[in-house]
Amino acid sequence: MYFKKINKRTTKEQLMENNFWGSDIQYASKKIRDDYDVAMKACKGYGGAFRFLSDRLRDDKDILLEAIESEACSCVIPLESASDRLKNDKEIIKKSVAIHEQSFTYASEALQNDIPFIIELIDINPSFICHVRPAISDKVFLKLKDQIKEALEGINND
Repeated sequence: MYFKKINKRTTKEQLMENNFWGSDIQYASKKIRDDYDVAMKACKGYGGAFRFLSDRLRDDKDILLEAIESEACSCVIPLESASDRLKNDKEIIKKSVAIHEQSFTYASEALQNDIPFIIELIDINPSFICHVRPAISDKVFLKLKDQIKEALEGINND
């Protein structure tokens, strides 16, 4: 049974005892949107609920990972609403890119320019490369070309 209507007076107890649509968390009080347990429950059901959480919880790695994993079949990208700290976390970016290739566009500037990291991500989800800036993708392709050349030379020398 789903909780019918979330509003500013809805309590944590009501939400924890009932199922509710994760997106309805946006109608809850600031206190509820800053509650770890409610946030986890909301994000398990709908990763898009992450964007309605408090700033403090949008900086929580476990909640963001839960939101990313629950959004495998949706166009919502929880990483977009994450804190700058989490957008610079390689584990988070790897998980997010594995599910949503376009989530790379929300990674930190530093990670978007990290060629060795981008090459790692190609192993995880090769189609994400279309979301890499052209100037960087050119450098990535040159680096990959060099690596392939070295590997072929190693094979030929054996």
